[in-house]
Amino acid sequence: MLPNEQSHKIAGLDAVLVNMPSSQGVFKNMVDSALSRIKAGDQRFAPVDQIVFGKLNALADEEKLDKENWEVVRTDDSVIIINKDFLAIQDEFGHLEGAAGIWDGAKCKNALGRYISIYSSQRRAHLDLFRQALDSLSQNGQSQLSQHIKELWAKETGSATFDEASNNFQMQNRLVAIPWVDDSPFVWDQILKLPKELTDRYSTVKKINEIGLIFASRNFRGQAAPSHDYFSYAHAVAKQRNTDMKSAFLSTASHEGSHGPIENVASLIAGIPELSFISEGFPSVFGNDSREYDQLSPNRNTVNIDLLIDYEQEPDDSVRKSLIYVGGARFYRSLINILEKRESPKPWLDIVKNLFLTADDMQKIDEKDPSLRLRFFTESLLKRLDLSKEELNEEMKTFEKNPKE
Repeated sequence: MLPNEQSHKIAGLDAVLVNMPSSQGVFKNMVDSALSRIKAGDQRFAPVDQIVFGKLNALADEEKLDKENWEVVRTDDSVIIINKDFLAIQDEFGHLEGAAGIWDGAKCKNALGRYISIYSSQRRAHLDLFRQALDSLSQNGQSQLSQHIKELWAKETGSATFDEASNNFQMQNRLVAIPWVDDSPFVWDQILKLPKELTDRYSTVKKINEIGLIFASRNFRGQAAPSHDYFSYAHAVAKQRNTDMKSAFLSTASHEGSHGPIENVASLIAGIPELSFISEGFPSVFGNDSREYDQLSPNRNTVNIDLLIDYEQEPDDSVRKSLIYVGGARFYRSLINILEKRESPKPWLDIVKNLFLTADDMQKIDEKDPSLRLRFFTESLLKRLDLSKEELNEEMKTFEKNPKE
């Protein structure tokens, strides 16, 4: 049983399968596995993502998404599933943002094709590092932990084996572009048939993720929470970074493609929050999206390790979000910089191995509070890396002034 699991019945959950194709396949298995974990008490948002992504892909592959409301763009090595209202929201973008001509549905479709190429390349790089870390653990007396990680990831992805999970992760070059929950009862109630109790698990800033989901919203736009419209967020980020929306979007492709089993499985084993600076900082730095140089907030830009650990105590929702994303990027970039100064031959491998070893150590700690577990995890990780908080905080200060300014 996963951390914080308990038996919990959700009314209407079985309706998800009503219009689901019956034939087995990777996406049907993904949905079935996610439903099983939810029924067993898994309270994370990850299984909800898997239901949304898996069901729409399964329906698309069986040609059960009507052409009046959906567009499925196929190439030799990718599939992009787009709800047409998603594109309508892009066509309205210039009017809504006061930025006519910079963005529309056609520009969006073109960018989605570029996105998936970068996204897929980063997934392969993530998987390569993951395998290196598991091999290194096995070679250094941790073969039991390595095997546990493989089995857990296979279970998480609804795969029969680790090799199947790896192959699916590497070859799953797909995107699903849909309106946000409150923008489209058609998608969420009629097609997905997801109970509100599940969609309520999403954070107030959910707009894009590593599995391949992208959201658009007329109702929740921009950077301030609640925010569920990816491209208005990208527009705000582009202005902050003095670049264009497409560049911001392709930077996101590097970030989302850099997500994967490393930070997900480490967080799961450790019993720390599903969304934290540990899970979001890793793909920012591994994907080189330069988020460590973003401003924390208009009036604040200082980050230290205790602020990151205690991010849930921050009363400002926007700053709390920035501590996860911007602060997380500064955390990992600082680790890399310090290890490189020490002439570590493989700094990323050092970090990932110790993420898993620290997560394994956490299984001996009885504390149930995920926030306190995050503190224990972070402090133990620094100890394993022979790093003090003071050294890390000093390195994180170097990102307070953007070198691009």
